[in-house]
Amino acid sequence: MPKKSAPKVIPAGRLVPLLATAFILALSIFAYVTWLKSESVKRGKKVEAPTTIEVATPVNLPKPSLTGRLSLEAALQARRSRRDFTSDALNLRQVGQMLWSAQGVTVDWGGRTAPSAKSAYPLTVYLAAYNVVDLAPGIYKYLPGKLEAAHQIQLLKKGDFRVSLGEAIGQNAATNPPALLIITGDMEIMAKAFDNVRRDNNVYLEAGHAAQNLYLEAESLKLGMVTIAGFDGAEVVQAAGIPSSETIIYAIPFGIPKP
Repeated sequence: MPKKSAPKVIPAGRLVPLLATAFILALSIFAYVTWLKSESVKRGKKVEAPTTIEVATPVNLPKPSLTGRLSLEAALQARRSRRDFTSDALNLRQVGQMLWSAQGVTVDWGGRTAPSAKSAYPLTVYLAAYNVVDLAPGIYKYLPGKLEAAHQIQLLKKGDFRVSLGEAIGQNAATNPPALLIITGDMEIMAKAFDNVRRDNNVYLEAGHAAQNLYLEAESLKLGMVTIAGFDGAEVVQAAGIPSSETIIYAIPFGIPKP
């Protein structure tokens, strides 16, 4: 029977360099594979910078005035739709008075200037400010308050959106005003007030109440305005950055009317 040869033993002096070489080779392969993966990600997917959501501090508006230059009857007599405006800027008092007339809180239980079925108050008023003294151009949300009056606006989107909103609304009156109001309605809020039964018509009616308030206030302030409803609501939502859950009912350009 042949005699088995003893296994070869690698001398210790040669074993250490071999292990070191193997370790370096494995490390190099790992680094190369990692680099390939990172390059693949860079080429196939755009790396986005982290974004932060900033909540703007609400702006307090001047206290609403309860006296005007016209009687109610005189304002009714003078009420007209006015589509041409001067280049003059508006001020915060004028803007605040208009917003208050549409949806301002007037009593300590939250009642507003315009009536609402079951006090649901499904309307929201937005301000697109283009040329208002001491107010940066942008889209603002009116904050009337809940049980107590707040009478504030909060910046949602900074910038002059005169062109994009004007194109979305599609009428010349929307391209040259110093400011524009957008009235929206949340149909779900009204439905909840009626045990989840849809009452969309109520929301549209309430927008009409608010619009008439605005017309009368505009006459009292020597301002002009026009209600616009014939437009693609989805385009206005996109241009203004308004939540898609809200229905756009009116766009209302206003300013100092031309003679």
